[in-house]
Amino acid sequence: MYEVSMRMNTAWGIEGYEAPRKYLDPRKLAEEREGKQKKPAPKALKKGDYLTETIRTAKDTPGPNFYNVVKPWFPEDKIKKEPPKHIPIKNTYIDQIILEQKRRPVPGPGAYKVRKDEKEIEEEIKAMRAKSSKAKK
Repeated sequence: MYEVSMRMNTAWGIEGYEAPRKYLDPRKLAEEREGKQKKPAPKALKKGDYLTETIRTAKDTPGPNFYNVVKPWFPEDKIKKEPPKHIPIKNTYIDQIILEQKRRPVPGPGAYKVRKDEKEIEEEIKAMRAKSSKAKK
């Protein structure tokens, strides 16, 4: 029954294949273990005391001033000697107001001309007729 449950009597689905059978005898296992332990022990390392080890490792490492840690902010070879060709004009809010007043002037307080004279009305009518006659052509 044990052989059937452990599938020791089958070929595991492959013809001509036999699973290797291990013989788990405690005496044989102990002998194998003893045989493996008969190897020569590794040689002990020559190790000095703490101070000599520290001196030996510190001698190989460079000092703190050995490395140049400070890096330039901007590489010198990439700095352009000539000034930029186009500098954008940055206007403040007040500058924009002043420019707008120059483009579209608004009269100051009390400078408005509310009523037109007869001459101004006639000139305005002539200008309107001239525009309408050009539009008809």
